[in-house]
Amino acid sequence: MSDKYNFNLIAGSSANFVLYATNSDSTYINLSGFSCRGQVRYSYSSPTVLFNLPATIDPSYISGRVNISITGNSTTGIPCGTYVHDLEIFTTGSNGLENYTSKFLRGYVFIDPEVTR
Repeated sequence: MSDKYNFNLIAGSSANFVLYATNSDSTYINLSGFSCRGQVRYSYSSPTVLFNLPATIDPSYISGRVNISITGNSTTGIPCGTYVHDLEIFTTGSNGLENYTSKFLRGYVFIDPEVTR
């Protein structure tokens, strides 16, 4: 279920994205009971997290909708360049341990310089 999606950001600017999780037949995935998280790093093997991708699943759940809201503070001070990201959906059991995790999305994050400061 891992699709590719690239984010184009301007350093210091906020950005909002709406993505939809779909099955191979283009129907929406029911995300009831799932949570979502993501990170941006220099490379897939890098131990350094540049910033988290604050992803939330829409309360309707059956729409497959995932909202991502990136604040300007997240990208301020990060050198302009090309980075990698991934998002995963996961469930947590009653014991607090993760029962299921799946990479939902991956791709590149392009950060362009800001001009007005």
